[in-house]
Amino acid sequence: MSTKAVCHAVVDIELQDVAHGGTAATTTYCCAVCVEPLEWVAIGPCGHRSVCARCIVQVRFVSKDRRCYLCRAPCPLVVVVKGDCINGADILAELPSSPSMITRQGRVDNFWFNVDTAAYFADEQQFKVARIACVKKSFYKPKEKP
Repeated sequence: MSTKAVCHAVVDIELQDVAHGGTAATTTYCCAVCVEPLEWVAIGPCGHRSVCARCIVQVRFVSKDRRCYLCRAPCPLVVVVKGDCINGADILAELPSSPSMITRQGRVDNFWFNVDTAAYFADEQQFKVARIACVKKSFYKPKEKP
């Protein structure tokens, strides 16, 4: 019987950045799905900001996962805002969450709501990209097994 040793390495990214001449304050936060910089970020009621606007379609629409990618808390609605927005969870609390609004896609006050992802978007262009991606993903989505 052979036993293999398992080794794990833990790297503190902020300290690694400092070691290479940077500062911890210059750390760029990245999407937990695609690892691209978070220019636009989805924020749920828990306040975590870990998934970019592009990946929100993959996580919430294709995978049908309506939980936070970090803490796994239920996130029936999210708001997609600029990555440097500090009050995203507060913004989400102010937006309509009634069933009648959830079935209506498009402009809602200063935001745009996408029914397929159950996400509010602060930017119309980001909303349009998500809406088109949902249509394309629906077209190519494999049929579910009976």
